[in-house]
Amino acid sequence: MHHRTVKDEEFMRSALGYVEETQVSAELIKLSPKFLAPVVGAAIGRYFDSHKRFFQSLIPAAEQRVQERELRKLGRRVPKREDCIQWIIETAPKDNPWSAERVILKLMAIWFGSVHSLSTVRMSR
Repeated sequence: MHHRTVKDEEFMRSALGYVEETQVSAELIKLSPKFLAPVVGAAIGRYFDSHKRFFQSLIPAAEQRVQERELRKLGRRVPKREDCIQWIIETAPKDNPWSAERVILKLMAIWFGSVHSLSTVRMSR
């Protein structure tokens, strides 16, 4: 992630809110009767929006990286990047490269897993 994004308070609120809102959403859906779960999920999705802000904040960087990946294939010089977005792009299947959207969705999954794991460890102590 670019250092300006990390210093952006709105971005950081949405990144942390995304994890909290996802956990709350999962619990509410889990507690709902099975037949109501889709309705509850849809309502929660309209109410919570951190995931949308988090995604939209990161998509420009991923789009730039995907473009750089294509330029690199053409033999053009592009900046050397060393962060999570770049790691995801470089480890994605070469025969079917991922779109910027898919890269960010993978990043969001990793982010959720890492933050959720740390909070679970803290709570179990």
